[in-house]
Amino acid sequence: MRKFFVLLDKAIAAIVRWIIIVMMAMMTIFVFLQVLFRYLFDAPLGWSEEFARFAFVWLSFLGAASLVRSDGHIRVSLLVDALPTAGWIAARTIQYAGALVCVVIFLIGGLGLTRAEWSQFAPATQLQMGYVYLVIPASATLMLVWIFAAIARDLSGGRPQIVPPGAGSQDTLL
Repeated sequence: MRKFFVLLDKAIAAIVRWIIIVMMAMMTIFVFLQVLFRYLFDAPLGWSEEFARFAFVWLSFLGAASLVRSDGHIRVSLLVDALPTAGWIAARTIQYAGALVCVVIFLIGGLGLTRAEWSQFAPATQLQMGYVYLVIPASATLMLVWIFAAIARDLSGGRPQIVPPGAGSQDTLL
């Protein structure tokens, strides 16, 4: 059963990674086209800036979720790393509790915002704004899954080894 969840986690992470890559490529292409058409042809594209902005929103939220999986969010861990095992467990418990509260609030707010904005349309592309805001509950759900996976990993594996910056595992998301 554990093997199934590990494979599922890797599959979801790979899908998220490719969505991030596609969003980055789209953003780059749309901004390049906007600059090209504005300055070379003197005919700016109205839709390219909007699509680039939407791609950036998706890129940012999915990137934040992927950092939860790889435990890569910025933090000062000098004190926590120096704690004995009991103190480390207490610190991680507080970290996970705080993260879960924030992500649940994020999820509830994101669902409400997505519902409220579903009938709105973007001015240049006429895309339903609900599709743009859908990334909020989607990324919050991924964060919840990956926080619970981290809790399970900590409970089953104990305290992880301290890895120097830049020497991370190859199994990270990006």
